Amino acid sequence: MHIDIRPAQAADVPGCLAISNAEALVSHANLALKDEPESLWMADFDRGLPWYVARSDGMVVGFARTTPWRGRGGYDHCAEVSVYLHERWRGEGLGRRLYAALLPAAARSNLHVVIAAIGLPNEASVALHETLGFTHTGTFSEVGRKFDQWWDVGYWTLSLDDA
Repeated sequence: MHIDIRPAQAADVPGCLAISNAEALVSHANLALKDEPESLWMADFDRGLPWYVARSDGMVVGFARTTPWRGRGGYDHCAEVSVYLHERWRGEGLGRRLYAALLPAAARSNLHVVIAAIGLPNEASVALHETLGFTHTGTFSEVGRKFDQWWDVGYWTLSLDDA
């Protein structure tokens, strides 16, 4: 099947949110405990940070986006990155293709460092990020709680000057 990867449009946000909310129901890769509201995602979209979607047959099947790292101005050149794929599209290199579009766009938008927060364990996500040059910079132990269990969150960073 043909996959089209392009910058996200406002009309893509519900499809992205559906993928994220579905993942939150079954996985610690997304530590949301309930469906996130579309208004929150639209506010993130409206910030104008790079966001890419993968579409097949008119449907969003994956996305990669940047969101602000922290709310203080000194962090304006840093963003969190995430990539989520519909379960049917995992393991086919689509996450790598989405990041291949997102990371250069992040560099062009004056971002200096991007951070991936990964709920651990998650071998596939760790492997993806490390293959792309992200470096493990630390792990916060037991900072997430979901499914009656504590989860560690690891942080991987990438300097876009070096990417």
